[in-house]
Amino acid sequence: MYSLSGRLNTIAFNTLLTLGVLAGMNFLACYPFDFLGHAPRQPTIVTPFKIRDFDVFVKDNYINEDALSFTFDFKVDLRPLFNWNTNLVFAYISCEYNTTKSSFNRVTIWDQRVPRDDEKNHVISLQAEWPEYYLTDINKLLRDQDVTCYLQWEQMPIAGANYGGKMSLGTFRTPKNYISNSRRKYAPGPEGREYNY
Repeated sequence: MYSLSGRLNTIAFNTLLTLGVLAGMNFLACYPFDFLGHAPRQPTIVTPFKIRDFDVFVKDNYINEDALSFTFDFKVDLRPLFNWNTNLVFAYISCEYNTTKSSFNRVTIWDQRVPRDDEKNHVISLQAEWPEYYLTDINKLLRDQDVTCYLQWEQMPIAGANYGGKMSLGTFRTPKNYISNSRRKYAPGPEGREYNY
């Protein structure tokens, strides 16, 4: 005869097994690559990434690096990334460049967390936006460099593993000369600006 604790153990095990199988099916049903080989879902670029103006470019001797800030326009539709298993999308813009001292450099300049219930931010529209973080180079070789920008994202599902993607936004060239010799501010852009957190 089964004891009460044995019966409760059987019920708990079967419940957890069923929930685990359903969570796995949930994840596989929404996985970005379907198993027939179709391409993954990607955001839709509405307005291409475009530099408006370079506002700060300094050789910061206090921190001992080059620092560049600029304003840019960009609009992207993240709705294709959302499905009923998506909890949050973390989107960010990164810049990559090469110098004679470092063959590969990547710096994140802007990011935003987009929860599934924040539908007004599923389409991100940036007009005359400043980076949240300076584009920097510790070797002080950022002048006159080709910089390639990428939109990258991480999808955090309700059940299953995180996954992400990357798409190129284009290339720009940094200025040949520093714009100012003064020390940079703590963060790019105007004082007291509202951040997207």
